[in-house]
Amino acid sequence: MVETFVIGEPVVKSKNPRNAWRLHVKVMHGDADKYETVRRDYYKNPNKKKYQEGEPQFKEMLAALQAFFALSWNDGCDEDKVEAAITKATEPFKNDPDFGGWDAYSDFIPRDITYNDGHCRPDNVKVTYFDEGGTEYKVAIPGKWTRH
Repeated sequence: MVETFVIGEPVVKSKNPRNAWRLHVKVMHGDADKYETVRRDYYKNPNKKKYQEGEPQFKEMLAALQAFFALSWNDGCDEDKVEAAITKATEPFKNDPDFGGWDAYSDFIPRDITYNDGHCRPDNVKVTYFDEGGTEYKVAIPGKWTRH
């Protein structure tokens, strides 16, 4: 028996951003005690009055995350080594002398609830893109975007 399916128009949620990338970072607390996903939108044409971030900040955050994933497992657990690697990797992207690099990374990645002195460790990264109509697309970016 052959079934015929008709696929309709993509469903677009009215609250979806327009012309934006959404960064999804799954982070790990402790020794896998808890996982959570943090998200941030980066706009092609950011509205500064709404404190929206744009393409330069998106590229900078990708560089920071890629620097983290390039570290060994032990070095990724050392906050000082993580900060040094991210600061070095994001230097070419730094567009705000008062904020960026490590500050932007540590503002986005939450503190680890099981330790008093560190941030969660990113586990994997996914990116989606929203076009001018708010339709969401998965984005594949080259490189290593997971700890596994």
